[in-house]
Amino acid sequence: MLTVEDLCDILRLNKKAVQKMLRQGTITAHKINNKEWRVSRAALQDYLDRTSNKPGSKQ
Repeated sequence: MLTVEDLCDILRLNKKAVQKMLRQGTITAHKINNKEWRVSRAALQDYLDRTSNKPGSKQ
């Protein structure tokens, strides 16, 4: 499971941007102890697959 800090490093985003994405459901995540976010590697991969430039897509 990945933390907010892990996602910041991987996505090269600041903490507030990552937390907003998690709150909005852009990346599937779970809250632990109603405080800390955790994201599975599969959920991160799903997000990356959905947002990456696909062959033939307009850029």
